[in-house]
Amino acid sequence: MDKFFNRHTSFQLEVADQLRNDVKSGALSRREVLKRGSALGLSLGLLGGLFGFDKSVLAQETPKQGGVLKLGIARPRGVVDPLTSRSRSEGFVLKPVLPPLGRLQADGSLAPGLAESWAPNEDATVWTFKFRPTKWISGEAFTAHDIAAALDLLLDPASPSPTVSGYRGILSHGNYEVPDDQTLVFHLDRAYVDFPYIVSYGATAWFPKGYTQGDFAKGTVGGVGPFLLKEYSADRGASYVKNPDYWDAANIHLDGLEIVFFDDDQSMALALQGGQVDALPVLASSAVLAISANPDFEVLSARSSAYNSIRMQVDAEPFTDKRVRQALAYSIDRQAIVNTIYSGAADLGNDHVFAPAFLQSAVVNEAIPQRVRDIAKAKQLLADAGHADGLKLTLTSQQYADIPQYLQLVQSQAKEAGFDITLDLKSQAEYYGADANQPWLSVPFGATDWGERATPGAMITPAYLTGAPFNESKYSSADFDAAAKAFDGEIDVAKRGQLAIDAAKIMHEDTPTIIGYFAQTRRPVNKKVKGFPAGPASQLDLTGTWLDA
Repeated sequence: MDKFFNRHTSFQLEVADQLRNDVKSGALSRREVLKRGSALGLSLGLLGGLFGFDKSVLAQETPKQGGVLKLGIARPRGVVDPLTSRSRSEGFVLKPVLPPLGRLQADGSLAPGLAESWAPNEDATVWTFKFRPTKWISGEAFTAHDIAAALDLLLDPASPSPTVSGYRGILSHGNYEVPDDQTLVFHLDRAYVDFPYIVSYGATAWFPKGYTQGDFAKGTVGGVGPFLLKEYSADRGASYVKNPDYWDAANIHLDGLEIVFFDDDQSMALALQGGQVDALPVLASSAVLAISANPDFEVLSARSSAYNSIRMQVDAEPFTDKRVRQALAYSIDRQAIVNTIYSGAADLGNDHVFAPAFLQSAVVNEAIPQRVRDIAKAKQLLADAGHADGLKLTLTSQQYADIPQYLQLVQSQAKEAGFDITLDLKSQAEYYGADANQPWLSVPFGATDWGERATPGAMITPAYLTGAPFNESKYSSADFDAAAKAFDGEIDVAKRGQLAIDAAKIMHEDTPTIIGYFAQTRRPVNKKVKGFPAGPASQLDLTGTWLDA
């Protein structure tokens, strides 16, 4: 065990000892220790030695080498570029070439990627990342200077990148240093225990120094990922070949990858069933149901923190009165929605972001009773707010995935409580818009698809803190801000759990947004595809994936 102890800081060893005590007391499960320990940079070797973790020895087929995997995804908006990427579709196109620093696993743990290791100081305000030796396809060495240069662009207040929203209040432009080619030190604005997840999830892709917007689409940027971009078309899709110099090339069994763009879920489902594509990383539940009955395919599933918000701008009438917001929340039958749209394959939401997929959410869901449909209470709340005769509202959203079906159910259910809701469903491009015309941020009553995040803090920071750039509900609560930020910086498990409860209770009570459910990731794949990841929804790590054909 000495070699594992010597690789860790004294602070990390103290954390490991605390985790061991938490396991003995029953405060943490082994799964929770794995996720918690990996986030803080504890190696699997150390965790295995301390806790007796084993890798299950499973009889499995020997992977076949070769073949090209074909994926179908929703058409990204505009030209894909790492400086402007926001959606899952854009991330799917970028990540094969420009991968994350850590590799997010389906169980929520974080495995090494470009970053070989990471470690915090005692209060989690300084993080030191060590990068593995590798090189860009140009032959130039990949170094920490590349990540620093990318951050200079991504976090520049004048940058077109939406990435800054996820870092705001956590890491400021220029607050990082490169002591040597393989080391990057982050000096955070505030303590943040889950910081490694921030640099390892979502659509953010890491590019070489000297990058200029448009280089990716032109094919002039070579990556350090498992694949190299061969051809890209904003209309059709992208094709890739295996990168022979990838650091984990031995576990990339495919010769290549093709990504095909589609305009709707029905077209994707038909393409899978017709053999034009082999797998669909994201698909609406209604389309999944038809595929699941076909014996040639299987539907992989994993818990997710993704949700569709129904948000009300708290500074716009009639939503300035929280009783109106609560009334709408009580008018909805969440279980009926989950059963109707997802056949039960979703977790109930309770109008806060602590999804059951997060480890910290167990104590939250124990402490806060699940909000259930109560029409009498909804009517009383509306009457108390001065709307005894009901309310006429226009709900603006998009024709995307399960959202139309969800909103039609809400429209029908809420009518009984006195809400007369008209749906204004736009195309996805119209709903998100650009520049000064972005309905998703400006309309008083809207519904938005929020993709999966790796931690609760990553949900809260861009969307619910006071003044957050994507705070579509205009929510502002000093008490909530304080509890959420304290949660982000607390290392002690018990204290962190209580802070999670505090933040969730405030959000649940204020109800700036209705979170009715957290849908599982559901990925239909042809059975010839082996080792395809079930999740997370926003990531697609093809390590170990192969074709049996």
